[in-house]
Amino acid sequence: MIVEPRHSRLVTPEEIKGLMEVCFAAGQPCPVVITGSSMTPFLVPGRDRVFLRPAPPALRRGDIAFYERAPGRLVLHRVYRASPEGYYFVGDAQTAIEGPIRRDQILAVAAEAERKGRPQRPGCFWWWFFRTVWLRLVPARRTIMTAYAKLKTQ
Repeated sequence: MIVEPRHSRLVTPEEIKGLMEVCFAAGQPCPVVITGSSMTPFLVPGRDRVFLRPAPPALRRGDIAFYERAPGRLVLHRVYRASPEGYYFVGDAQTAIEGPIRRDQILAVAAEAERKGRPQRPGCFWWWFFRTVWLRLVPARRTIMTAYAKLKTQ
């Protein structure tokens, strides 16, 4: 799911966890390149990357979290909602809500992103748009993305 930026090779879940541990111990964010398409249109595979930080005790709707779905399956998705059972997530390109994911499965959060070579931080327009507007449009996403694809090919 994640590419190690300097070597441009896929890394195993154990390697990415080790890299995060080293970065976090040094007080640094862990940069990772996006390889899956579930976070498009905000994050495009091979082009964009995120900078992960340790997850806070509680996450909020719209946070981008890096979690372990099952042993060896690491995922970067957005928090859709929280409940006493855990967190529910959805990718920006998806309409199916996944969860509950327990807090102990959450490894990190995206503190920043690099999109089209430009830094994106909480508070900037695109971060705000995908965190609020796009998240509210989950039921309509399939229709919106189909219409956009048709317009783009014309």
